[in-house]
Amino acid sequence: MTEILCRWLNEDVRVAHKLSDANLAEQFSGGYLFGEVLTKYGLQEDFPLFSKGRSSEAKLNNFMRLEPTFRLLEVPFNINLARDVMNERPGAAMRLLYQLFVALNRMKASIYTTGRKQELNGQSLEFTRSPGRMKLERVETSIFRERLRQQTPRQVDLNFEELVDKFKERQRVYEEGVTRDRQRQAEKLRQDQRDNCQRALERAREGREKQNLMYSKLKPLSPTKTPQSKDQLLARG
Repeated sequence: MTEILCRWLNEDVRVAHKLSDANLAEQFSGGYLFGEVLTKYGLQEDFPLFSKGRSSEAKLNNFMRLEPTFRLLEVPFNINLARDVMNERPGAAMRLLYQLFVALNRMKASIYTTGRKQELNGQSLEFTRSPGRMKLERVETSIFRERLRQQTPRQVDLNFEELVDKFKERQRVYEEGVTRDRQRQAEKLRQDQRDNCQRALERAREGREKQNLMYSKLKPLSPTKTPQSKDQLLARG
């Protein structure tokens, strides 16, 4: 499906950016390319007011302007889908593009009068709406815009959150480094203690060996004779 959509966008619509499966979600997350596609079909008259920026304010502006056109084409589009596309949720942009692709081809095939094809534009589609329905759709569009505005954070808030996340990541890396250093120091201390203990045991063993060697070299002493007293000598005589 992605290949078919990319071929349609690149070869038939001829959007400004070369699209592929790898960059589809990113390129359409700002809403600008949706406006470009609709402009090619004469359906987005306020396209000059679209923004190419990547800020949340630029995305908000673009998607609020897209909603009435999607509604006119009967393309399923709500707050959740808008947020998913803006946040580059996998598959969201492709689903919306597919619905748009189907709707545009359906409208092109249906706008015929007495064998003469009418130009596809917003005015030709509005002829199919009753005044009551159009009034209701304007109310629904107003509600959509207000809810989308409430649920879309300001870029300054996003930048602050990104800054906080970067700080937390650096703090995490720092703390992990400190923990690793402490573990290395503790392991080094334990190793030093083991080495000292091993050296002490080795010195004790060498001391015992030297002592045993020294004892083995000593000659045994002859027993000492006890001197006899004068009475013992007289008695013997």
